[in-house]
Amino acid sequence: MSLIWLLLSVASASPVQPPAKAPRTPIRKQQLQSPGVIFARINETETLQSSLGRVLPWSRSSLSDLSAMGAVYYRAPTSRRFVRVGSALLPSNSEQRAQLQDFVVKEGGELRVHSEPRRYATCDELSSETWAKRIQRHAEFLVVDKPAGVPCVPHVSNGREWLVPCVAAAIAASRKKRTREDADIELVPCNRLDVQTSGLVVLAETKDAARRFQQLLLDGKVQKRYRALVPGQSFQANQTLEHQISDSVFGKPVPRLIAPINAATDDSVHKWRDACATIKGATRCDQLQELEVELHTGRTHQLRAQLAAIGSPIVDDALYKGLSGFMWRENSDDQQAAFLVTAADRSDAPIGLQCSELEFDSEVFHAGEPWWMP
Repeated sequence: MSLIWLLLSVASASPVQPPAKAPRTPIRKQQLQSPGVIFARINETETLQSSLGRVLPWSRSSLSDLSAMGAVYYRAPTSRRFVRVGSALLPSNSEQRAQLQDFVVKEGGELRVHSEPRRYATCDELSSETWAKRIQRHAEFLVVDKPAGVPCVPHVSNGREWLVPCVAAAIAASRKKRTREDADIELVPCNRLDVQTSGLVVLAETKDAARRFQQLLLDGKVQKRYRALVPGQSFQANQTLEHQISDSVFGKPVPRLIAPINAATDDSVHKWRDACATIKGATRCDQLQELEVELHTGRTHQLRAQLAAIGSPIVDDALYKGLSGFMWRENSDDQQAAFLVTAADRSDAPIGLQCSELEFDSEVFHAGEPWWMP
């Protein structure tokens, strides 16, 4: 998706005649995975709402929605980096988000505006009551049954529609008496699932707790099980999936490549890691199979990539559909691999994959039935 790069000058209005246009500066080469990116110099100290009004000919309410969404970044005159205006950790219905238009920006600074923020409709489709029912409590953590379509981290153009603000809003709404502290609920994601994947995600209520969970992961003390809906071959109980999986390749963060565990990857330009999982069981689901899989290594897109490589891509997984049956074996495969990776469909539509069970601290947490079950 190509970026629209515009460079606008925020100039003071005059009742007599419009000011002369400021000279254009070179187009920036900053790479951002978001369309409609606008950079604008600030020529007058004023409120964010006023500056945005000079950049975009939108209504005040639309500009307020844009800033409340976390789609606006500000670089102060003395700074070299852009910072999102407002915290992406605030509850999605926080009053603080609506007040961001009064934030003061200073002359000599610069705005970066994402005028076409990436949207995640599922975040707003679920009520706070529904979100509350998806939360299980541990002494130090919240275990959330994330629906597909909800990201675990904020997108660069959207700091409101992601997991933490939705859960924080549900917690605030569930309290009988709203307090000032409700607006400052901050939760720390401890593990991640893809936008397209549903299931259990752990959130910590303190940074110390988040660090402890990370240590549990490093020590192998968190057991993860998934349910995966696949076509193709029949699988046996206790069948092992053991491969090498690549890091990002050909300048694309995903999809990842899979190679046999004994492939000679030492002279490859790609970086490879071991990927291991065990299929604990397989049951028929109409014309498909539902697998119960225990993950032993937590690599990015591990199950999606492994199952596709052996010819059984996860149902509705457009990203890996084109790589079905493709196994990287040697450097001569890079030409075909580059074509497949570049051509992959990067849709956010739900796929047949759910993190169904987490076990840690002698407690077991279960997700609800996945979306593909009647």
